Amino acid sequence: MFIGRKIELEILTELIQKKTSSLVVCKGRRRIGKSALITQYGQTQRRFLQFQGLSPSVGQTNQHQLDNFAEQLAKQANLPGLTFKTWSEAFASLASVIHTERTVVLIDEISWMGGHDRDFSGRLKIAWDTLFSTKSKLVLVVCGSVSSWIETNILRSGDFVGRISATIDLKELSLSECNMFIDPKQQLTATEKSKILAVTGGVPRYLEEVNSKKTADQNIKRLCFEPQGFLFREFDKIFNDIFDKRAQKYRQIVQLLVRAHLSFSQICEHLKIDQSGVMTEYLDDLEQSGFISRDFNHPLGAAKPSKLSRYRIADNYLRFYLRYIEPERSKISKNTYRDAHLGSLPNWNAIMGLQVENLILSNLPDVLSALKIDPHGVVSAGPYFQTKNSRTKGACQIDLLIELKRNTAYICEIKFRSEINKS
Repeated sequence: MFIGRKIELEILTELIQKKTSSLVVCKGRRRIGKSALITQYGQTQRRFLQFQGLSPSVGQTNQHQLDNFAEQLAKQANLPGLTFKTWSEAFASLASVIHTERTVVLIDEISWMGGHDRDFSGRLKIAWDTLFSTKSKLVLVVCGSVSSWIETNILRSGDFVGRISATIDLKELSLSECNMFIDPKQQLTATEKSKILAVTGGVPRYLEEVNSKKTADQNIKRLCFEPQGFLFREFDKIFNDIFDKRAQKYRQIVQLLVRAHLSFSQICEHLKIDQSGVMTEYLDDLEQSGFISRDFNHPLGAAKPSKLSRYRIADNYLRFYLRYIEPERSKISKNTYRDAHLGSLPNWNAIMGLQVENLILSNLPDVLSALKIDPHGVVSAGPYFQTKNSRTKGACQIDLLIELKRNTAYICEIKFRSEINKS
């Protein structure tokens, strides 16, 4: 059973019904389900071809990527052994096996595939103009986890202006979709599901690892606090595979943000880095990849947000890993958590509370629905913070402030408790 992504599937269905070809860009964090979405769609068509770039490794060259592409093409098109010296040759060979039937072609992890050739995107543009665009009923989808590479080389590139039919920015599943995904037989309580989602967020690949016959603590323990746990090993793969040579710098930024929400200048100050375009690029990369979020302050009654903003970790898994798994990594590796009761661990309830807060902020449409608020009447919704200055009475912070038209505001305090008292 394939859950969610209805809007995205509708977009793709409309494109395949055209008489002309379509170029689609699909991006999003790793494990978010990009390949699964395109595969689900592609398998409903007459023909589906998929190609994936090799993950970065020491000593890897452009020829390794070309050989990998040639091997995949030969296998799927039933061709004898192929060899390519350039991407122009590779794309020409791919175009030669596409005919008149409805065809979906997925080029997955395109940043890995083209990372060793500066002219890769230019060669793809030429191939699109001269070869692929002439194929009727073709949908060519380029996919990748490194959103910054796609932004720079495809979406913002003048080469592809007017050529992209649709851009799909895949986000986490909504709470209702997570509910169907994680527990179709409804065996877990809402509290148990909330605990699990506090760690996994709405990332489909992580939810696949959940056993709905086990309690939340049992699932979290197995995935996060055992040496062979999927989420215990996941962090390094995310940063090393996606960000490659820049991984260490991105790691420093997220390790800093996990302790506090910080402004651009505060991040630069803590890391002792100049406030330059390079740091802006780092933060944009992390934001586009879905790992961090930038919250702009919106003063009550103001027509637009202020320039004041702060960055925070938006990805629940990343936040949980840095707050709780990484500090205990050596102990977990020695299997010392095997008999531990998670609820008795230091600050466990407080950390779970912060995780649930992060989960709620990632699902504001569901919050508005629960509060019976018409989204068309919302002026702003998000965390609110006020600094002390001559115009304010003092500093303050609000977990979630929802401002509506006609001078109405909802001030929301988010807690993960069975009861919340006056204090």
